[in-house]
Amino acid sequence: MSRGIQVCLFLLASTFLYMPAGYGMEAFVSTSEGDDIPVEVVGRSDVVRLLWFPAETGLKAEDKKIAVELAKQGVEVWLVDLFAARFLPLSQSSMDAIPAEDVSRVIRAASSDAARVYIFSPGRGAVPVLRGAYRWQSQQGQLAGIILLHPKLYEETPEPGAPARLLPVVTLTNQPIYLLQPELSPLRWRWSEIMTALQQGGSDIFGERLKRVRDRFYFRPDANLHEDRLAQQFAQHLLHAMLRLQYVQKLRRLPDGEFVPVSGRAGKKSRSLRPYAGQPQPPELQLTQYKGGQRSLAAEQGKVVLVNFWASWCPPCVHEMPSMQALYETYKSQGLEILAVNMAESEIEVESFLHTRVAVQFPILLDQDGEALRRWDVFAFPTSYVIDRKGDIRYALFGAVDWQDATITSRLEQLLEEK
Repeated sequence: MSRGIQVCLFLLASTFLYMPAGYGMEAFVSTSEGDDIPVEVVGRSDVVRLLWFPAETGLKAEDKKIAVELAKQGVEVWLVDLFAARFLPLSQSSMDAIPAEDVSRVIRAASSDAARVYIFSPGRGAVPVLRGAYRWQSQQGQLAGIILLHPKLYEETPEPGAPARLLPVVTLTNQPIYLLQPELSPLRWRWSEIMTALQQGGSDIFGERLKRVRDRFYFRPDANLHEDRLAQQFAQHLLHAMLRLQYVQKLRRLPDGEFVPVSGRAGKKSRSLRPYAGQPQPPELQLTQYKGGQRSLAAEQGKVVLVNFWASWCPPCVHEMPSMQALYETYKSQGLEILAVNMAESEIEVESFLHTRVAVQFPILLDQDGEALRRWDVFAFPTSYVIDRKGDIRYALFGAVDWQDATITSRLEQLLEEK
């Protein structure tokens, strides 16, 4: 049975009086159609309220743990399930389909008293959050701030050679925003572009790079020592972000413009070599090689070259490497070369990886400052480019594949036969 916002707030007020911090209570906010958006409320505060909107992976047990830690520090946390009311599966495309009005209604319910209302969301959750904040702002509402962890604000991951387009709501946003960006992430290299776009709408931006951790670090099953440590401290990072944001409170004008919600995108694309969509002449590639010396793409003229951008902390990169090594062993004598460009890791880290995880014989190049990645406009890891004997990029893809797949090897064989 649907419950209206007023009923929910009455329940919250009557229950919180007796609810110790750290315990949750289920409540509901109604959509415009009268369906229920489930909200688990953790803690009690009339001063600070944090609305926690999940990413495309949905709410996790780890979210609740962090909410409990925040409640102990005097923050009331609302864990909002945006998927349930719309019967949506946990996926990135579902985040694009969530109406802005759903988020706006949750903000309205949370803003019924004098508490400062903040929002937190990771990953693709940033999309409905910014759209909902825009809708709420258009209704004369004001937020204390938005905290985004590795926000995915592009329309989609572009095929190599195609332009990356930010969603229109990014430049229409005028809010106090705190960006938390893991260092071990492809989005690290888009940091400046995202911040600049958010500032166009008038947003005040704070940023913090989280060293030596990956996206989704606080609930990864394969979390490393640094990720476990930061997960335990993450509530303090959020408190610090809220503290910083409270110093930029001011009246904000809603930017002129319009965002068009995406009504649901196609599912995952199949991963395979595709004809390259960009300028066929490859950018310069000359880097220090693992174990010493310089290696350049120009020196491989006359060969078919697979240029692969990877990192040891990227599970799909690691997953595809054995099949890449097998490909190398099969076709090296026919003129295939592989240049595996490692992203911003030290030679010691690369050496440890090659000795303990995957042993390969093809050349490893070290792009320690990310300059090659920027020149090649790499958006995701792994990303691969196949260059023909004349030196033109013929095929490319992002994502891991089985390099011994018959479709892939047949295309490579055709290139190897060309003169």
